[in-house]
Amino acid sequence: MRRGFVQIILVVGVVVLVLVGIVIVKRGPLKNEESSFDRKISGGFGELLQGDQSDNESATLPPNQPTTDTAYGQNINSSPSPSPSPRPSPSPSPKSSPSPSPSSTSSIPTSTPSPVIPAERSTFVVRPYLVYPADKPMYSQYETAVTSYMDELQKWYYSKVGITFSMAPLKVVRSSYNYLTMRCGPNPSQTCLNDPSKLEGNWGYYMNMAIHNGVEHWDEQTATLVFSAGGGGYAGANVYSNYAGWAITGDWVLEPISGVTNEWGMPCKYSSGWQCSGGVPKGTPAHELGHAFGLPHPDSYAGDSIMKWHGGYPTVGFLPHEVDALRKSPFFTGAVKGVKQEIPVGVNLLWQDLLNFLSRIF
Repeated sequence: MRRGFVQIILVVGVVVLVLVGIVIVKRGPLKNEESSFDRKISGGFGELLQGDQSDNESATLPPNQPTTDTAYGQNINSSPSPSPSPRPSPSPSPKSSPSPSPSSTSSIPTSTPSPVIPAERSTFVVRPYLVYPADKPMYSQYETAVTSYMDELQKWYYSKVGITFSMAPLKVVRSSYNYLTMRCGPNPSQTCLNDPSKLEGNWGYYMNMAIHNGVEHWDEQTATLVFSAGGGGYAGANVYSNYAGWAITGDWVLEPISGVTNEWGMPCKYSSGWQCSGGVPKGTPAHELGHAFGLPHPDSYAGDSIMKWHGGYPTVGFLPHEVDALRKSPFFTGAVKGVKQEIPVGVNLLWQDLLNFLSRIF
């Protein structure tokens, strides 16, 4: 009896070793592959949570927003996108992407001085911001909630990828623009003035200007994650050359994660309900940050992913090819600070590769 048990253990051990060998051959050695990180992107990304929307993230755009692809990849699933750095910043895709102009109803200047990038920002890091208008108060609970959520998000990525990103402390920023201008633009329509649920201004532009002291650009080698008070259901992201990524969310994330309603903004009462419930509020920044890292929507792939449907947070993770891309990303550097690793990084990654391989077989 004991001999038979030992034989079974030996057979299982041999099978596991063979499978591990196959995974190693297919994957290659576990090493730093950041230089080969391939961001296959054809434009921008965005989900407009505001308005009726089904699980496939189809939505109706606010008035005066394009419904076809632009340099930002805006389409019927997209929210308004901020302008890029005034310096030439071609898309990571093979196709060139000219700089878009703001909304046709806006008189926002399109030419700004070339920014001076502080030396301390020349590292691969996620930088979270909490932004609010010049004429509105900020709820202190938002800062506490976002700080807690960012810690959770960093650990969530670690649990799904095996390594995680470096992160700067949260910065709270007061915009120099008033809320009406940010929400409706410098030349607001009467409809927007009369309806507090409307978001017709170039919201991303105002976020960009707020966190960069009025100089329009996105920091290179930085994934900027903005939580915007007053932004309602805005949710969008993109990445430009030299890893200049951004992701922006609004009230429909801040209210659920803090439990505090933004009475002067566009609270969850303007949503259809699902946008502020379940895994959607916390899954939205996780999803948009994935875009800032260079991940597109994996529509042609089978399986579940946060990049397909953010409402599955925190259970859902990434598809195998997305995990590989994130591991190669220079943003992902190791373990979560203060969290003990039960398995060394290399072993952890190899184990996840083995599980992915077995799932494809069985």
